[in-house]
Amino acid sequence: MSVPILLAILGMCAQGASDFFYKRAQNRGIVLETYLQVEWIPFALVALLFGYLNGDLEPNRASLIYGPIFGVFSFIAIFLFVSSLREGEASINTLIFRLNFVLVAFFAILFLGERWTISLTAGLVFAGLAIASTSVMGRSRSPAGGGGGRRGLSSRSLALVLSGMFFFSVVNVIFKVSVVNGGNVPFLIVFGACSWSVAAFILMVARGRYGFPPGNWIYFPITGSLKSVSFFCLLTSFRLGGNASAVVPIVQMSFVLTAILAAVFLGETFNRWKWAGLGFAALAILALSS
Repeated sequence: MSVPILLAILGMCAQGASDFFYKRAQNRGIVLETYLQVEWIPFALVALLFGYLNGDLEPNRASLIYGPIFGVFSFIAIFLFVSSLREGEASINTLIFRLNFVLVAFFAILFLGERWTISLTAGLVFAGLAIASTSVMGRSRSPAGGGGGRRGLSSRSLALVLSGMFFFSVVNVIFKVSVVNGGNVPFLIVFGACSWSVAAFILMVARGRYGFPPGNWIYFPITGSLKSVSFFCLLTSFRLGGNASAVVPIVQMSFVLTAILAAVFLGETFNRWKWAGLGFAALAILALSS
């Protein structure tokens, strides 16, 4: 297995853990506006640490151009996604949000000159089956006395997570373009963190939400650090020649880990359809990594 693929798998694990802790944070009643306002701090510091250890701390023009763009789009995407978790199950919403890799694969083929292959086709088919199994058939049923309906994906939650999915697909395309144009990985993240901070401040003031409850203190260093690790792995994979149409889908299959953590620690049900979804996800990763 190549180094770009190994980095993509490591990024997938970090991202899956970060998404799980976002749900834990929502359950603790965080104030999302102030949470995102400070999350850029560990996000940037971890990127600088990786850059220092790698001897790669030289900002350049591409980093300065694409970093702030990445920061704004990723802020919007993450805000929409984390907002959707207030009413949705982590296992379902995370999976739908990570569906953005399908859009990225098409964008990479249409605009970045990457080739359409049989393994890519198989990977996307398996990924689609994973999403259908988990998000449609895998919804948990309401507790006894709740009318027997399904829960975990309200209309508002669905609209938020689908919007976030689109914005994050743009983020991944920006990643690939920035690296192709010589962007320095640590400073792409650092400059992105700066524009993220500005966007978060504007949102905080506009909505007048300044509280900082205990849940914010507990979880923002965790999610910020894990997210930085994930982005660093993804960008480094691109830098080493990884194709966006293969690397991004692997990283975005992080919902597998999130679903397992949500079942173990949050008590979300894990029925046969979710198991089938995980199986299809594993097949998608194998096909895409080939």
